[in-house]
Amino acid sequence: MIDKEHLRELLSKPLPGEVAQWQMAPVSRLRLESSDYHKLRKAAVLVPLLERNTYLNLLLTLRSTYDGIHSAQVSFPGGKFEEGESEPFLVALREFEEELGIKENQVEVIGSLSPLVIPVSSMLVYPVVGWISEPYDYKPDAREVQKVIESPLYCFKKELVKRTTSIVTNLKQPIEIPYFEIDKEKVWGATAMMISELMTIIEPEMNY
Repeated sequence: MIDKEHLRELLSKPLPGEVAQWQMAPVSRLRLESSDYHKLRKAAVLVPLLERNTYLNLLLTLRSTYDGIHSAQVSFPGGKFEEGESEPFLVALREFEEELGIKENQVEVIGSLSPLVIPVSSMLVYPVVGWISEPYDYKPDAREVQKVIESPLYCFKKELVKRTTSIVTNLKQPIEIPYFEIDKEKVWGATAMMISELMTIIEPEMNY
C-alpha cells in the first residue's frame, strides 16, 4: 500500500492533468478553453482514500435518483460552492460530512488533482484528495446517496477494468463512453476522468 506521505509528495509535483483525464473521456466530450473558466459555476469533490486493513481503498457514491443531469450516477461526494465559500477543500469536506456523515476532523487533506470542467452542467470541479484512517463509520444521507461503494485502489488498474460502451444520457442522446466497472456499477464521465489522473500518478508507485 502506498503510504500517506509518499502520496502527499506525489500530489505536490506537477500533475498529469488533461493527458491523464482524457484517457477516460466520453468520445463526444467538449473541450473548453481555460480563458472561459470564469463563466463556470464552481464545485468541489472529495476523493476519499481509506485505510482498510492492509489496503488503500477508494470511496465513491451512487447518487440517489432525482430530476437532474447527474441522477443515479456514480460520483465522488461533493457539491457546489455556497455563498461566501472560496476554498475547495472546505467545500469538499462540508459536502463529504453532509453526504456520508464522516466528520471533517477525520479527514486529512493531502493534496488535489487537476480541476475538471463538466460542460453539460457548466461546472468547474476541484477534486480534493483526502486520507481517512480507521475507525470510520458511514451514515449516508438517503436523500443524496443511494449506495456507498468502497473498493481497493488496485481494482482501478486501467488495463483490468477499463471498458467501452454506448449509453443514453439524461439528455436522451446516445454517446460512446469508456468506463470502470466497479461493484457492478459503471463509473464514467468526470468521475472516471478524475480516477484516471489519480491512477496515472499512483500506479507506478504501487506494489500489487
